[in-house]
Amino acid sequence: MIENLETQSKGPEKRYNLDRFKAFAAGDAESLRQILVSFIASCKRNAKHFRKSIDEKNISELSELSHKMLTLFRQLEAQDVVELLVQLEDVEELLFDDQQYFLLSRLALEKIESLLQSIQENENIT
Repeated sequence: MIENLETQSKGPEKRYNLDRFKAFAAGDAESLRQILVSFIASCKRNAKHFRKSIDEKNISELSELSHKMLTLFRQLEAQDVVELLVQLEDVEELLFDDQQYFLLSRLALEKIESLLQSIQENENIT
């Protein structure tokens, strides 16, 4: 399972979908921009906390953050990130050991940061 995810991470980044954000902005470009700015800022704060939790090897905190971040990435339809966060969220159903959990956590963080970078570049968000 982990091996497949590692291979996946080397391939092209899966696309995201802004349709839900656009609908919320009701066609107003500036509103969409502000929504994206807020979304990216929130995700970056979560990613920073996520990285700290990895460094501290805090599985329960990573599980909580994964749960929190799932909603955001489901809105984007960022399926590759969602799949990883779902696995990290349910600590009680873990099918792998701590070392694999942290490997998966680092992979999720890498994909999250890469996706945020793509959104910023593609949507001209600074």
